[in-house]
Amino acid sequence: MPSIDLYYHRPGCISCKRTRELLDSAGAQIAHEQNSKKQTMTDAEATALLKSVTKVIIAKGKSTTTLKAADATLDNLRGPTGGFRAPILQAGKTLLVGFHPDSIRDLLNNV
Repeated sequence: MPSIDLYYHRPGCISCKRTRELLDSAGAQIAHEQNSKKQTMTDAEATALLKSVTKVIIAKGKSTTTLKAADATLDNLRGPTGGFRAPILQAGKTLLVGFHPDSIRDLLNNV
């Protein structure tokens, strides 16, 4: 059964809803779920998150960019409004920012 360390999401977000559907259909266990409306991620939390992983996958539309965590910045995790994007998934040493179904499935299969 796949294990997700962090699922950061925004209520009403269609991408977050689709992410949750993929997680549920895979039977993923979520260790920590964070609702962005109730508990916005701080810069310190995002920095700690980047330090806890080795790879960051940034999804935008149908494309993805993979970075070493040491090369990723907080701006890579931010959306156009300046807040941290949702959904964000952490599984082991990999962080996935944004919605990309194939990347989510790969993440779940490699946990």
